[in-house]
Amino acid sequence: MSQPINLTLPSDGNQWKINNVTNIIAPSGNILTISGYAASSSLINAGANIDISGNLNIAGNFLLPISNLTTQAAVKGCLRYNLTLGIQYYDGISWINIKTSLTSLTISAGLTSYVTITYADSTNNSVPSAQNGGYTIYTFKWNSATTPGTTISGTVTMNISNTITYLVVAGGGAGGGRAGGGGGAGGLLTGSTSLVSNTAYSLQVGQGGVAGTSGNGSVGGNGASSQFNTIIAAGGGGGGSYVSPGNAQAGGSGGGGGDGETGSTAGGAGNSPATSPSQGNTGGSGTLGTGYTGGGGGGAGGVGGNSTGSIGGAGGIGSAPANITAGTAVYYAGGGGGGIAYSNFGPGGTGGNGGGGAGGAGPATAGPGGTPAAPIAGTNGLGGGGGGGGYGGESVPTNYGANGGSGVVILRIPSYA
Repeated sequence: MSQPINLTLPSDGNQWKINNVTNIIAPSGNILTISGYAASSSLINAGANIDISGNLNIAGNFLLPISNLTTQAAVKGCLRYNLTLGIQYYDGISWINIKTSLTSLTISAGLTSYVTITYADSTNNSVPSAQNGGYTIYTFKWNSATTPGTTISGTVTMNISNTITYLVVAGGGAGGGRAGGGGGAGGLLTGSTSLVSNTAYSLQVGQGGVAGTSGNGSVGGNGASSQFNTIIAAGGGGGGSYVSPGNAQAGGSGGGGGDGETGSTAGGAGNSPATSPSQGNTGGSGTLGTGYTGGGGGGAGGVGGNSTGSIGGAGGIGSAPANITAGTAVYYAGGGGGGIAYSNFGPGGTGGNGGGGAGGAGPATAGPGGTPAAPIAGTNGLGGGGGGGGYGGESVPTNYGANGGSGVVILRIPSYA
């Protein structure tokens, strides 16, 4: 129909029905107007698709479909309004938030040397730069030039209010000396929190505990806490030792018990102080007699292993929180393995997956059970516990426990908000 014509509601109240019309064209110099009946709230309804090859000019409101369903059927290019996240489009795989501004953190001077920035897309693949629908990941941890004993602390300030995901891992505890228990892993806390724009939030990365390095060593030192805002993960507990008092220490995860010659063989308590959900687990117990062995330090994902008379206890497994780093999940906060005094038994306990160090073995006159070796330190940046010492005579490195690994704080932020 190309001639000027007005279609009004017939007097009998029936609706106009126009069938088999290929084109409706406004006369030259005029605008085609299609509207609902002026005397009512009726609308123009179309049961099939409306395909528009030119511009769509709307004088009133344009209503988007409203849905929060993550599995809503859609084709690439669809728009909708999400009641929680606002306007979204469908990229053929998932619904993506319409970007408004690039998000960023302002980092204080005390932290700038210790941060690494990486990026993930909407499906958590690693990408070289910020993408709409993806994430920017700030990782704060020690670097190779960090001096032991250094406290990494400062503030971060976000440019736009947003909800972020965090991982806070404290420093791991050190292993105890001479048939010592493995160090407990640093406490691990992860979850989501809302940040307010232009507000400075405190951030600290805890160092690992320090082991004794004289005589028969000593109970391992506790790791230092890590913090983001009010979220505080406790340092891992030091492993028990031959040197009195030789009791294992409590912490984010507890240290493994020593062989009990000067104290209890029990492992230290984990999740201390208590958090919900738990930040860590209890250390395993040591064994007095036979090979004289230490228990494994607790890990974020499991308790430390109890030793036997001939094998040091294994460190508790760490935890691998999903969607913190780009790509495959990484394990953090594994417990240290327990040491064994006499190497005709052995070996020392293995470190827990997540940076836990292995326990040491005994004197150089190795028997059939294993190879004498110094304990292994927990891994920096993962918060692993250090391995417990073996024995090799007074003031011998294989006799000392190993240091715990420093912790890490990771903030995962939508790249656009």
